[in-house]
Parts: sequence; structure tokens; C-alpha cells
Amino acid sequence: MEPGKVKRVDYEEEREGFGSIFLGCEPLTGKIVTKVKERRTKEECAHCLKQLVEEVSPEAEHLVVVMDHLKTPPPGSF
Repeated sequence: MEPGKVKRVDYEEEREGFGSIFLGCEPLTGKIVTKVKERRTKEECAHCLKQLVEEVSPEAEHLVVVMDHLKTPPPGSF
């Protein structure tokens, strides 16, 4: 190491599994709904969307869905 340089230390995280987080929000009301699942399957994604439509916002005339993940099931999966 050169004099006057700060020693840099890098670390490596150990992965102990993963999960999926589904988030629904209504920006105008501030309502937020989250679901944490062990896996990300098309069935779990569809279940979360169904719950959002039927239980959280049953009075809504329409919902805008933004899916921000490359592996999210395509619309034909629902």
C-alpha cells in the first residue's frame, strides 16, 4: 500500500436464500400493501394482484399496474 492512501476493505455477503416482495400502493391516499413470499411464481403474483383488486381496492374502476422486475410473469399468465 502506498503511503498516504487509505486502506480499502471489501466484503462479500453470504446469501442465505431469497424472497420476493410484492408492493401495492395508492399514491393519492397513501395506502400501502406489502406481501413477502418465499418464491416468485406466476401463481403468487396472480394471487397478490387478485387480493389487491378484491380486498384492498374493490371500489376502484380501474387499476394501473407497474411491474418492475425482469422475471415477472407475462400478462398471458393470469
